[in-house]
Amino acid sequence: MPTAAQINALLPQTQCRECGFSGCLPYAQALADSQAPINLCAPGGAIVIHDLAQLLRQPEIPPAKSQSPALAWIDEAVCIGCTASAPLPQARVLSKDSHAAERFQAAQHAQARYENQIARKQRIEAERKQKAAAYQAKLAAHPRQPENEGNVLERNQNEPNKRNEFPKKQNERNELQQNPNEPNKSQHPPKSPSLSPADLIAQAMQRAQKQSNERIVPSNHSDFRQNQIREAQQRATYRRYQRDAQYGTPAEKAAAIEWLRQHKAEQEAREAANQQAA
Repeated sequence: MPTAAQINALLPQTQCRECGFSGCLPYAQALADSQAPINLCAPGGAIVIHDLAQLLRQPEIPPAKSQSPALAWIDEAVCIGCTASAPLPQARVLSKDSHAAERFQAAQHAQARYENQIARKQRIEAERKQKAAAYQAKLAAHPRQPENEGNVLERNQNEPNKRNEFPKKQNERNELQQNPNEPNKSQHPPKSPSLSPADLIAQAMQRAQKQSNERIVPSNHSDFRQNQIREAQQRATYRRYQRDAQYGTPAEKAAAIEWLRQHKAEQEAREAANQQAA
């Protein structure tokens, strides 16, 4: 029975986990233990199935997953490079093909990148644990001493009570500024001036105008909301035609390009009209 290392040498080393295992080597180990079928490697496809069938002396079976070529948007922050090598697989060290060494280079490179990634994560975790241990050792060597209760009470007694002093100083200032010959104005508040009929009419008109404005607010809010919805729909339409112009069928591309050209002309016309009005 072939070993897991021999089986792993036939896999593309993309570590894509499409087979349901955590990487190429765990899948190879499951094949060596007869715990998995030979058709689970999606990047390898029919070529890997053929090699595994010959190595394990099993009949060839169709791939469990098949996908036609498609245009993909790659997010470099999360991409693991599972389909970066083409064609796949390129690891065929057990084959007698004359091009075996050249095709194996891509898989060897992918495996080296994966191993470097694992080593980097282990190094970062070890450094984190080392820093945490050093911090705990520092705390143990220099524990924080609790403050003496007597010192706290003494400091509080020596400090002036600022909350009690402030009203006292404020009252002294008020007494100096106040003329002793004049009565205390706070005890006799000034009378409010009498309003003329014209003032009363003006105040009534202001209240009526305010009430009228408050009734108009819901209508303005509804118009504002409708404008927001309309602008969002226009932005969505613009993005859809941009996507069709890049990735659509030839008919969709032609229609999208024509719509974008008209949209640009309308924008330029509106800007020119606004400039003339200004």
